[in-house]
Amino acid sequence: MTNNGKLTNGNGSMNTAMDRIVAGLFLIYFAPLMCAVAILIKFDSRGPVLERCCRRDESGRLVIDLTFRTMTAEPAQIGVASRLMDQYTPLGSFLRNSRLDLLPRLVNTLRGERPFAGLLR
Repeated sequence: MTNNGKLTNGNGSMNTAMDRIVAGLFLIYFAPLMCAVAILIKFDSRGPVLERCCRRDESGRLVIDLTFRTMTAEPAQIGVASRLMDQYTPLGSFLRNSRLDLLPRLVNTLRGERPFAGLLR
């Protein structure tokens, strides 16, 4: 049965369990790539490797999404009109275009905060 476009089996526990299993397997598979990206971000620019973005899930609960940092950590200079594209790091543009910046969201799926199907949104 579907409910608002989502598969359900009554309480949704089967979907959540399957999401967590798949996310765990993907985390293991992509761990070397994620480590390499983290090292490259550290060498590319100063600042943290991960960004935390707050959002609300379907039940209204506050959830912190993890992504790799793609923008400069320093704020734009005051009084200088800076375009958004100027704030991307050189590596950040590649990560955004390839969607590799979203790999840390697998951790959110493993925690049960995000469905696996909506991972790349």
